[in-house]
Amino acid sequence: MLVSIALEEISLSKLIDAEKDKILFVLDECKHKDSALHDAIAINKSVDSTIKNMIKLQMLLQFKLENVTELISTTTTSTTTTSTTTTTTSTRTTTTKSTTTTTTHTTTHTTTHTTTSTTSTCSTTTKKECCECGCSVIGKGRGCVTNKRDKFHCEIATFQAFIFSCDFNNRSLRYSVQNDVDSLSFSAFASIKIECQDCEHPDKIVIQGKGQIKKKLKCQPDIVGTANFTLTIWNKVLGKNEFKMEIISETKPELNHNSGVVEFKNSNLKVESSC
Repeated sequence: MLVSIALEEISLSKLIDAEKDKILFVLDECKHKDSALHDAIAINKSVDSTIKNMIKLQMLLQFKLENVTELISTTTTSTTTTSTTTTTTSTRTTTTKSTTTTTTHTTTHTTTHTTTSTTSTCSTTTKKECCECGCSVIGKGRGCVTNKRDKFHCEIATFQAFIFSCDFNNRSLRYSVQNDVDSLSFSAFASIKIECQDCEHPDKIVIQGKGQIKKKLKCQPDIVGTANFTLTIWNKVLGKNEFKMEIISETKPELNHNSGVVEFKNSNLKVESSC
């Protein structure tokens, strides 16, 4: 059900891109034709209607997501039984003439109390691979490269992730950064591993794997190869949300890239962890 929600979100993003292309095409036509202004007005109405319908669908998807998350269980229940024994002693005295007889009756009552306790299943010492931990990363994050030693220092880096905890075959991640001269693009599919950290650092998630990388150079042939990557995301409730992308090629060092710790704002990235 979560996968179906994400697929619908991807479809909506493609629809938005299509509406953007329609607007750009009409505006480009207006530059060359004085009589094309009515076309721009008509396409604006069409895009406005489409966006309204997409907003309605987004609300339905939000309700669907809330219902799905209620079905996800993150605790186990253990039952402990404690038995308590209470002894009651009663004494009866019988008097016959000058002889006194005392009879003692002992009654034992056993009471059983049952106590139920709930214990969290999260380990405090080891990392957990999904789908044991239930981590998911969906959406886009972007920010300025802070590593002064990297060629793309102070440029905008963007990554887009589609990673569900138990869907190992349809995982994907894209990363790109460019300056006025060069550009770097990286993509990975399926062979992606995501790990939640221990319960002391529930806001930190590490994504690792291998993918294809391409570096475009001005006036030079493109450099293409495979590389390993490590994407670390700090999804903090209070404070700055950050990420760090490290790309290492074993055969082509010129493809290596380290973004440093990048603060991202106003992104649509959704990070969930059951820890």
